[in-house]
Amino acid sequence: MSGDLPLWLRRAVPVFLGLLLLAGATGYVIGASKTTTIHRAMVYSMGSISSVPIDGWTYGIPLDLAWVDASGSHHDHGRPDCLPQSGLIGPVTFASVEANIDGTVYRPVIWVSCRP
Repeated sequence: MSGDLPLWLRRAVPVFLGLLLLAGATGYVIGASKTTTIHRAMVYSMGSISSVPIDGWTYGIPLDLAWVDASGSHHDHGRPDCLPQSGLIGPVTFASVEANIDGTVYRPVIWVSCRP
């Protein structure tokens, strides 16, 4: 049966499967090396958005990130509806990941929930 397949396809399938396995392993290693933490805090929205300090950290929330609106619909980018242009808002639920780059620890915000 494999003799019926073109030569390029017989060679492409193992290469594709190998790349798929490599991508999965890479994703696992990257995901396993980060810690995702969910926070709920008041945030300041004055041009940029930042949380009140939480355990010694102040989180900057990007204006374009994945978020969930009040009805539970997922948005893969954009400014969350619950983060208007100005004021003290919240509490807001958001997720951060911990990344260590060259010995410096960062905790970028990767997701916001506008659900009550």
